[in-house]
Amino acid sequence: MNDINRLSQILRIMILIIWLTVVSSGFAQQLDTEKTQILRSQLTKELSKISTGQENQGVIRKLRNDLAKTGDALERASIYANMKHNDPYVQFVAIKSAEYVGGDDMICRLAELLSDTNGYRSAQTATRGPQGQPPQDVLVYAPPRIVAARTLANLVENPPVAPIGKRKKLYTEDDVEKWREWWVANSNKYCNSSSNEVSKAKAP
Repeated sequence: MNDINRLSQILRIMILIIWLTVVSSGFAQQLDTEKTQILRSQLTKELSKISTGQENQGVIRKLRNDLAKTGDALERASIYANMKHNDPYVQFVAIKSAEYVGGDDMICRLAELLSDTNGYRSAQTATRGPQGQPPQDVLVYAPPRIVAARTLANLVENPPVAPIGKRKKLYTEDDVEKWREWWVANSNKYCNSSSNEVSKAKAP
């Protein structure tokens, strides 16, 4: 009889755990939805200022990145596109966004840049600063393949080349080649159909 009671208690506990898991999952999804709606509303408000020249590009970029981080397909697709942009400033900003947003889909797109053939390029950082300042000085941007490799080192576990830090001061073409070799062996972990679903692409 005691064994039956213990089994009954265990079953009740298991049912309670399952119920709590389902409830907490639904609550988390609701919070994600509310957060996305708030961010989208804030972005729409900020974008409406463009016609008056009072928009804050820094705020707009942050809102877009935060939306992408929640799994917003539109904003993630925008980052994908800008990572292939001809303007080195736009491309560089997109790569930094990909690092902030994270996810297998971003890793996959960054890896595509490992074969980019562009060299060093120069461009103004923006038509005007985030507070409406005049254009900033012309900057020289590193080849996209090197920037992508550096960024991948901050996103994947056990990277083939260490991230920039105390042990690594700069990235070379040899480092990019090591990343290419790593990608040949590991691309299936990131670029299969399931890993590129937005629902699974959200960063932890």
